[in-house]
Amino acid sequence: MYNNYMFSLSFGCNQSLTEVLLGGNRFGDLGVQLLCEGFKHPNCKLQRLWLCECEITAAGCGAISSVLSTNWMLEMLDLWNNKLEDSGVKLLCEGLKHPDCKLQHLSLWNCCFTAASCEDLSSALCTNQNLKKLQLEGNELGDSGVMLLCEGLKHPNCRLQEIGLDSDFLTEDAVQMLTCLKKIKPDLIIDM
Repeated sequence: MYNNYMFSLSFGCNQSLTEVLLGGNRFGDLGVQLLCEGFKHPNCKLQRLWLCECEITAAGCGAISSVLSTNWMLEMLDLWNNKLEDSGVKLLCEGLKHPDCKLQHLSLWNCCFTAASCEDLSSALCTNQNLKKLQLEGNELGDSGVMLLCEGLKHPNCRLQEIGLDSDFLTEDAVQMLTCLKKIKPDLIIDM
C-alpha cells in the first residue's frame, strides 16, 4: 500500500505528465482512491485519463468525482467496462456539476447502469457547459432513460456535441424521441 501511495504522489508532482493509460490494471476501488490523491495535487497537469477495465465500482467513484471538481486540467476520462452501476454514476455526476469541472469527454461505455442514472446525467448536462462528448453505449437505459436524457440535451445550457447510445436497448419510441431531438439540435451527433 505504501508503494501505491508513493506512486499516486508521483503523478501529482510530475508537471509534464498529461496523459495516463491505466486500462486493464484491475487495481480496484482502493487503487483508484490512492491514484486520485495524486491527481488532485495542485501541480498535477493531467489532461487525459484512461481507467478502463480496472475493476472500479461505485465505491471508487467518490474519489473520481473529487478529481473532476479539483483538477481543472482534466479534459478526457474513460471509465469503460467498470461496474459503476447507478450509485457510481450519481457520484460522478456530482463532480460533473461542479463549476470547476472542465471535462470535455466522458466514456461510461458498459458500466452497468440503467435509466435510474439518467436523471442525474440529464441534470449534469444542464449544468456542465464544457462536456462535449458522452459515451453511454452498453448500458440498458431504455425509453425512460432516453426521455430523461433528451430533457437535458434540449436544455439551453447543454453544450454536448456528441452522444453515444446503444440501439440494442432502445425501442422505436426511443428512436423517435431522438429523431425529434435532432430537429431541435441538428448539430448534435447521436451515435447508435
